[in-house]
Amino acid sequence: MIQFSNEDDQSSGSFLPDLTSLLDVLFIVLVFFLLTANSAQLLLPIDLPAAASESLEPQKKPNPIEIAVLKDGTGWQIESATFTEWDELTKVLDGKLQQNKLDKVTVAADKQAQAEQLLKLLAYLQENEIAVADIIMQRE
Repeated sequence: MIQFSNEDDQSSGSFLPDLTSLLDVLFIVLVFFLLTANSAQLLLPIDLPAAASESLEPQKKPNPIEIAVLKDGTGWQIESATFTEWDELTKVLDGKLQQNKLDKVTVAADKQAQAEQLLKLLAYLQENEIAVADIIMQRE
């Protein structure tokens, strides 16, 4: 029969296995299974209202208008129409304002355009409470 000595003899070594690493692995596997297990989902019964498609209105798309300030003080351009006089431009813009077609305004000023024309246009947009105005710029 095999007898174990009670003395701690470093030279003879111990016949008992060290279970520390085995316990570490078992703990990691246990945590993995607990985290990946499907838990019961607790739901409350709720009656949701039905969607009424008749009451929904389609969202209005913005109708952008691009106003170009031409170089050397020659005027303004909307789409393909060129305006040399300020009164002509304001008549067209007033007409579009009354038709509610000024949802979004984009201002594109030429590099050599006069600042006075651009400021005049921006002041007009501010007077008519057109808050959505983009200014196109080009990086150099």
